[in-house]
Formats: sequence, C-alpha cells, structure tokens
Amino acid sequence: SFLKRNYIYLIAFIVPVFLLVLVYALRGVYPFGKNSVLALDLNAQYIYYYEAFRDVFYEGKSLFYSFGRILGGEMVGVYAYYLASPFSIILLLFPKEFITEAIALMILLKVGASALTFVIYLKLSKKANNISALLFSIMYALMSYMIVQTLNPMWLDALILLPLIILAVERLINKGTYGLLIVTLSILFIANFYIGYMTGIFVFVYFVYYLIGRSDISKIKDRFHKLLHFSTSALLAIGLSMWLLLPTYYSLSMGKLGFTSPSFVPLQKLDIFDMFTKMLPLTYDSVNYPGYPFIFCGTIVLLLTAFYFISKKVSSREKVAAASVIAVFIVSFSVSTIDLVLHGFQAPNWLNYRYSFILSFFLLILAYEAYSKLKSINKKTFARVGLALVFLVTMIGKLNYGFIRAERNIWASFLMIFVFTLLLYLLKNTSKKRLLSIIIVIVVAIEMFGNAYIMIDGADTEVHYSDRPSYREYFDRLYPLVDYMNEYDDSFYRSETVLRRTVNDPMALGINGISHSSSTLNSVVIDMLHQLGLASQEHWSRYKGTTVLTDSILAFKYIISEKEINNLYKPLYTENELTVYENQYALPIAFVADDNYMDIVIDSTDPFINQNLLLSALLGQEYTEYFKLLTIREIVFENMVGSQQDGFVAYNAINPGINAHIEYILEPIGDNEIYMYLYSEYPRKVNIWLNKEYVDTFFDYSSTCIMPLGSHPDEETISLITTPIDGDYYLTNNMFYYLDTELFESAIAKLKQNKIIIDKLSESHITISTNAVENNILFTSIPYEKGWRVTINGEKVQPIKTLDSLMAFELTNGQQNIELRFIPHGFITGSIISLLSLLGFIFLFLIKRKKQKKEKESEQLQD
Repeated sequence: SFLKRNYIYLIAFIVPVFLLVLVYALRGVYPFGKNSVLALDLNAQYIYYYEAFRDVFYEGKSLFYSFGRILGGEMVGVYAYYLASPFSIILLLFPKEFITEAIALMILLKVGASALTFVIYLKLSKKANNISALLFSIMYALMSYMIVQTLNPMWLDALILLPLIILAVERLINKGTYGLLIVTLSILFIANFYIGYMTGIFVFVYFVYYLIGRSDISKIKDRFHKLLHFSTSALLAIGLSMWLLLPTYYSLSMGKLGFTSPSFVPLQKLDIFDMFTKMLPLTYDSVNYPGYPFIFCGTIVLLLTAFYFISKKVSSREKVAAASVIAVFIVSFSVSTIDLVLHGFQAPNWLNYRYSFILSFFLLILAYEAYSKLKSINKKTFARVGLALVFLVTMIGKLNYGFIRAERNIWASFLMIFVFTLLLYLLKNTSKKRLLSIIIVIVVAIEMFGNAYIMIDGADTEVHYSDRPSYREYFDRLYPLVDYMNEYDDSFYRSETVLRRTVNDPMALGINGISHSSSTLNSVVIDMLHQLGLASQEHWSRYKGTTVLTDSILAFKYIISEKEINNLYKPLYTENELTVYENQYALPIAFVADDNYMDIVIDSTDPFINQNLLLSALLGQEYTEYFKLLTIREIVFENMVGSQQDGFVAYNAINPGINAHIEYILEPIGDNEIYMYLYSEYPRKVNIWLNKEYVDTFFDYSSTCIMPLGSHPDEETISLITTPIDGDYYLTNNMFYYLDTELFESAIAKLKQNKIIIDKLSESHITISTNAVENNILFTSIPYEKGWRVTINGEKVQPIKTLDSLMAFELTNGQQNIELRFIPHGFITGSIISLLSLLGFIFLFLIKRKKQKKEKESEQLQD
C-alpha cells in the first residue's frame, strides 16, 4: 500500500540512475570494462582522502590530524571540503580493493537522490502530478552541471538539498514554519561549506523573489517579520554548523584565503550569446579557464521558459520577479567582480561558475509553471517561440564558437526544438494527455542520456578518465612494502616513495609522508620546504628534491624506490621490483638541539646554504659547509652564447632550430653525493642530461628543486648538459654541490647522542621523553598549528614557531616528559556555539508548539 501510494518517488530515483549506469556501461566503466569514474580532482585528490577516511574507521587513524600530508596537518579542513557528505558512509561498506566502485555508487546515489528531492519539491510545492514530476526530475538530475561535476562529487550534495531548502523557504513564507529550513541549511553548510556559501546566497535571493513576487504578503511590516524569521533560521543553521565551520575557517586562513590575489576590477567575462551556447544540447567546451557555465537542463526548458513569460496565467509581478532573478545570474556570469565574490573571493582553479546549477534549478521551476499552464498558450505562440529559438541557434552557428559543431550541436538543437514544440502543441490540443506526457518523458530521457554521454566523453577528451587498473595495480604493488615497513619498525617515523601516481599517494598508502595537494593547505610549511630545495609551491608538495640531510632532519627513515637512491641508503626488502631503502641517518620526528636554532632564518635563494645553516644551528655551531661547492672544470657552449644582464646571464641559441646546449664538465669527489640546483628569476624549461643520458627537466612546474646527480667515484669527470627547450634561458646561479659525507655523519651522530623516546599513541596524541641540559630545545619536524596543546612535566607550555613553520619547545635541565595533544583550533568554541544554537532551536520549537496548542484550544472553544 505504501509503495502504491509513493511509487513515483522510487521511479524518479531509479530512472536517472539507470540512464547514467547505461552511460557508464557504454563508456566501459567497471564492471562493464576496465575504465573508472576517476578524472581530474576525483582522480588526483578525492580518492586519496576517501582512502584516509576509511583508515579512520578501519586503521584507527585520526579524523582531526594526519601525518600523511606535508609533514603533518589538521584534517578538519580536508574533511569539511571533501568528506563531510553523508554519502561518504558508502565508502565504509566496500572492501578497500573496490573503492573505485564505492565512489561510482556514491555518485549514482547522489544523482538519484537529487531527482528524488526535486520530485518531493514539485509534489509538495506545486502539487505536480506524477508524470510531470518525473519529467522535470530527470532533467534536474541529469543536467550538464550534474554530469560534469561528478568530477567533484563533494558539490553534488547541494543539488540534493536545494529543492528541499527552497521548499522550506516557501513554507516559512506561506505557513510560518522554519524547522525544515534550519535543518536543511545546517546539513548544506556541513556537507560542503564552499558550495553551501554560494547556495546560501541564492536561497536569500529566492526568499526575496518569492516574498515579493509570489506571495500574498504585501504589508511592509509582515514582510519584515518574514525577513526576521528567515534571518533567525539562517543564523541558527550557521550556528548549528559552527563546530565544523570555525575550525575550517582556521584551516583556510593558513593559506587558502590568500592563495591567489585576484583583481576585483569589474571586467566582462561573457555575453548573452556565450551563455546561450551552453543551453544547447550536447555542448561541452571546457572545465578549465575560460570555460563557460554548464547550464543545459533540457531543450524543452528553453521553450517552456519562453512560454512562462508569454502566458497570461502568470501575473506581471511574477514575471518581473522571475526576470530579475535571471538577470542576477546573467550579471553574475558576466561581471568578474561578482563572480569572484560568489566563489568565496578567490578565482576558481578549473571548473568555473560553480554556482551555475542554481540557474538550471530556477529555470526548471519556471518551466514547470509554464508546463502546467500550457492551455494559456495560443497556437501561433508555439510556432513563434520555436522559430525564435531556431533563429538564435542559427546565429550561434554563425558565430564560430570552437566547441559548437554543426552536425552535433546545431542540427541536434533544431531537431529537439521541432520535436518538443510539436509534442507540447499536441499535449495542449489533445485529450490523450497521459500518453503524450509519457512520450515527452521518454524523449526527454533520451536527450538527457545523450547529453550525459557527450559531457563525459568531452571531459575524457580534455582531462582523461583513468582506468581502474592504473589505480588498483599501482597501489597493490606498493602495499606489500608498506606492510613490511610497519612490521619491521613500529617506531614513529616518516616514509615516502620515489615513484608516484599523484602527490597524494601517502594518504592512500597510510604512511607519514610529505607529498600532498589540496585546497586546504599550510602555506608556510610549503614555503619552508621550497627554501630547502624541495619540489613544493602554491598548494602542493612532493617528495622530490630531497637530500640525505633534509631526509634525516625531517625523519624520513624509509624510502620505496624502483632503483638505487644513493650509496648511503641501505636496501632492506624487495618485492614487485620495488625496494625499501633505509636512511640510517634519519633523526626522530623530535630531538634535542641547541637553542641557537631558534634564531635561524633560511632566506637564501641557494637551498644548499639554507641546509648548511639549518644543520649548523641545530648543533649550535658557526656556519659549517656540509654541502660544498663542486669544481666546474670546464663549460662548453654548443650553439649558445651568454650575455650579462642585470645580475643574471641570458643564454640564447646562436642559430635557432639547431641543437643548442651548455655542457658542464664537473669534477667528482670520491663517494660523496653530488647535487644540482639552478636559480633564475625568469625560469625557462631546460632538459638535463647526465653523462649523455636524459635525467629530467628543470624549471618545469614540479621540477624546480634540487636534483641528485649521484656519486661517481670511478670517473674522472662528469658531463652535465642543459638544453633549453625554447632555445634560451636566464640563470642567476649554477649551483653544483657535493655533500661532505664524513662531516655530515659526524653532525648527525652528535644530534643522536641525546636518548629520546617517542610514543605515538595516535595521530593526535604523542608523548616524548628525554634528558636535557642548559641551552637545549626540543626540535620537532611537526608543523606549527594552534591546535596543539602541549605539557612538559605536567605544566602547560606554548609551542614556539621556528623556521616560520615548525614547532619547537624550550627545555630545562633534567628529565623532560612532553605530551602533545591536537584538538582543531576553533573546534571547542565552535561546538559550544553549535550547542547553544541547538538549545535555541529547541526553545523556538517549544514556543511554536505552545503557540499552536493555544491556537488549537482557542479554535475548539469557539466551536
């Protein structure tokens, strides 16, 4: 009986899911082939955070903190940005080896859920019949934005919640109820604060639109009361979310909020024709800059939206209000300043117009209004609107947009305009409305299916979907070596891999690494690593550009590699053609050092000088050259000439198009490891050749870092060739150094003299025991964050920020027992605010209930 009454909700959920499964099947997504749903950020970031999320429940990792990202860092920002969706629970229901399928299921369920909530909205708000509700739910669930943003499934929760939030807004205005609004807004802000921010702005716009343009409330006083109720509900929703929002704000303040410095000078980004191109079926341009907004939600919507503004059944007040909302979106898309504000005052990195789904939602609402009032449209209007759209599509075809193809976009648009114009005309003028309505549903389903396929195909062409084996086989090859390290050594250390799938590999492997990329970052740690010569900039860092010295100070004890790293690291275990190498010089993650370290500043453009400064300061010595300049015996120019210019040398090809390079003849220093670093304020990519064999590029996006050249005890000279890719480059310094191994070993031995016991009880709880003497400090390679609470011998102490990025502690003479606990900064305050907001919500609910009870009793007395 229940299913009989509510079958439409089940059908609405199933239909778009089935259509998307069919698309995946045709695309060969596992189990229909070897492909996966992994692409762009989902492939490079999300899946690794999903792995880390599983480890919280199955491996006992902390939800608050992780040592698997950039030496270590809070995880609340990562959780809030990527993992807070309730659908993340699905990831826990699958074995680790089927995580790609768990993600695919999560996407499918989100698509189905969005159709379900849209049907709920239409049924409760518009009193839509089942077929009409199904029709528009298919278009909503499979609109272009939804399909493209399966690359970023964290944003899809907003599409699920938006219909319910809008329903709640209407109920607040019509009935004065606010419970649904508070609950749905709270879930929105918790599920993803970023997309929630954009959605929240529109919810207010819709509130104004509905209050002024649709409701019967006309008195200023009554409108003000509704605004007060809305504001109170929004504030309570924000308050209920503060347990997550406040620590997330702190996380963003560590780098994301200042990640870019965009210009707020108003510039035009798009015009009307640009926007209209993306309202045509099968239209994919780009997810990168300067891609246009993905706003297609069905060709029939174009016809029905026009009918809405023509229909005599729609009042002028409603039309003006609706046109104003559409104008808000047009201006937002067009004016760069407004677009920046809507993106949280930061220019988006890929995936522009992240709020564009809201326009699709609003157009679908208007389209439904027109669909339910088709009788008010006369016969000539059908032809006129159809011809007007054909004319607009023809104009688009003549404007030479690179992504518009006549045989696909233009003719498909003509066909769909004709078909839907005819079907809508017949629907208005026939008694067989049910049959025609079903036919329209089928045609719409076919169109949305085809559009979804083209969206995924376009994304695959542009950013490439990874196949399943490229993920599964890579990690299955590494896991046995990680298991070996865990069994071999149960102490607290860092480890990394030389091979790499993406920079977030440590998250998936469950190791304490340095490689990481995310939208929540600790910028000062990234800057510090860059100063030491590692590949680290903007929002990412990699295990590349390290030396034995940085590995040792930063506690990198084990490294997995396909080939020998250097002659100092000891091979321990080999499997799957990979070897675990041990760095016998690795220091603990915390060790006793000289307090001279506290005053050190590493700001040289030469990372070897910075490393020498660091190790010297830790020992309390005068500047000591652990890295020493390597003798350049000769420099040979091949078709190149250099000229001195303002502090740098400009090297140019004499005859462009012919091989041009600079060869450095270097003099080896026995068994000592040799390294290279080039510095330029005007970097140009160069290829590096060592003894005639290609090594890597330099000055590339990820390769401006120290380059190891190995040791060459049996060779008299070393040939290093730099070949400018564009025929010219500009150098301020050529830096070739060797590590004085004997001097380095002596320094590390001194730092290891103080016995230290480190017990990692969890990622967020560490105890350290050691003995100290006067002028000692405890150096840690743990990034400084306000969330750490530290006691030494039971007394609370304040961590000291060193190198502008790491934590250190002053020590006194004798036994020192240090305890570190991490609670995200702002979490306690935010939780208190959330608790108070919950009490406020309950209080309002009780007052409302009491008022309703009195009104009911009053009505009974009158009866």
